[in-house]
Amino acid sequence: MRKILLICGIAVAVVIVGGVIVLATLDVNQFRGKIQAELQQQLHRPVTLGNMSLGLFPLAIRASNVQIGETAAFPTGRPFATVKEIRVSAKLLPLLRKDVQVRSLELEQPAIELVDNAAAHQWNYSDLTGQPPASSSGTGSGGGGGGSSSMSLSSLEINDGSVAISDLGVPGSRTVYDHINVQLTDFGPGKVFHVKAAAQLPGAKADSVVLQGSGGPATNNGIPFNGHFSVTDAPAAAFARFTGAKLPVDGTLSGGADIRTTNAVTNVQGNLVLDHASVHGAAIGIPIKMDYKLANDLRSDVLDAQSARITAGSVVIDATGRLDNKHTPLTARPGRRTPM
Repeated sequence: MRKILLICGIAVAVVIVGGVIVLATLDVNQFRGKIQAELQQQLHRPVTLGNMSLGLFPLAIRASNVQIGETAAFPTGRPFATVKEIRVSAKLLPLLRKDVQVRSLELEQPAIELVDNAAAHQWNYSDLTGQPPASSSGTGSGGGGGGSSSMSLSSLEINDGSVAISDLGVPGSRTVYDHINVQLTDFGPGKVFHVKAAAQLPGAKADSVVLQGSGGPATNNGIPFNGHFSVTDAPAAAFARFTGAKLPVDGTLSGGADIRTTNAVTNVQGNLVLDHASVHGAAIGIPIKMDYKLANDLRSDVLDAQSARITAGSVVIDATGRLDNKHTPLTARPGRRTPM
């Protein structure tokens, strides 16, 4: 029995050593065309890879200066994404047969463009989640020919990325968010994915803004999502810039919210506390707290403030209101203003 085990152990060692030798001498640049074609088919976009190399521990193919083009349905003049370095985790046995089968992706310092086509009620990433593309006019040069396959990954990791969000029909609406880290698992058509995203705001600690939760599968009414958002000890002015707002208020902001999206309606309920508050540099001297409950209909683009209570020292203000983001003026119904 010992001899049999010894022989089996030697055989396994020979296979492992042989595999390592094959991988060590493998020029992964020969896979460039195949990987580009596979990514283009899954992403429905043109893909360009820079220099490629192979890492053994862990096993991963690395490519620098990666560019992913945009679909023809979103003519922004910018690529969908550019990445300083991308690491592709591939299955070992297929790779030994010179067949690349992607399991997971890790993106270093990516710059991603998220574009909303409000007229069609779709984002430029909708086709990646299994939703029908916003236009059937094509996917751009080299974009995979509009095949029906969608991206599926066991995991996706983004390190120190930036995201720009804009509305295709609103010039000047583009806002850039920096220092974003994302961990996404079980992503693909028909799957429930899990995500954690964090950003470091200027003047704040790491993970000062965090979003985590689960979503999917995608439907014709969007992507269902259930999660939680939190902001911790963040400069209010920096948080306002992060959300695209311009406010004269500053201070230290903390709070959180539960988020639930169903049938294209997002419900948000939470609270925010502003300490060391100031307006135009003048200190207020008391903390300000807001409890709120909001609903945003993604189809009509209407934001409904179902309830909002602002507490500043001994003063309480209750209010409700509705904002039509299609440039209809805000109609608010102030509640009571009561000394406590």
